[in-house]
Amino acid sequence: MVMFADVEVQAAAGEATGPATFEIVAYNGGELRTPEYMKRFGMPVVIDLAGVEYAASITANMDHDASQRVGHVTEKKNDGKSLILAGIVSGTGPAASEVVANSKLGYPWQASVEALPTVPLEEVKAGKSVHVNGRTIQGPVLVARKSRLYGVAFLARGADETTSVSIAASAADNHKELDMKFGEWIKAMGFEPE
Repeated sequence: MVMFADVEVQAAAGEATGPATFEIVAYNGGELRTPEYMKRFGMPVVIDLAGVEYAASITANMDHDASQRVGHVTEKKNDGKSLILAGIVSGTGPAASEVVANSKLGYPWQASVEALPTVPLEEVKAGKSVHVNGRTIQGPVLVARKSRLYGVAFLARGADETTSVSIAASAADNHKELDMKFGEWIKAMGFEPE
C-alpha cells in the first residue's frame, strides 16, 4: 500500500555542521485515490491511523527505489488524525544530493508513504459511512484498519494534496555534489550537456 502526499520543501540555513533534515506531513487521514487503488480495488483507500505500526527502521528514498537512498526517519508523530515523519538526509549518493539541491531552489517535492496492511481491508459500501481518523467518510471506500509503515519516498508527483514536507539543509553541506557546475549537474542527471 502506498500513500501519496504533497511535499513542501524549504531549504534553510541550519547548524554549521551535520546533515540536512526533513519533516513530512505524510498523511492527513483522508481518502487516497491513487490510479493504482482505483484500478485494483475500484475505490479509494483510507489508512486508519489508530492501527499504524512502524518498522524498526523507516527509510527515505526517491521514486520508491530503495537503491536511491535519501535518508531515514527518526521521529514519528501520530495524533490519530494526521501522520508526521521527521528524519535525516543521511544518504550520500545522487538521490540525497538531488533532494537537498532541488529543495534549496524551491522545488515542490511530494512524498509517498510506504505501508502494508497487516489485516484484510475493510470494505465500506456505497451509501454507508465510516468514522476513521476523526472524520466521517462516505463509501464506497476501503479502510486499512492495521498497517505497517516501512518507508517514505520523495517524488515529483504524488496523490494526497493536503500534506507537506520541509527540508532544512545545513550551512556546511556535506553533499559535495551540490557545488558542481551546471554542466556536471546535467550529466549527473543522466543527460549529455551540449
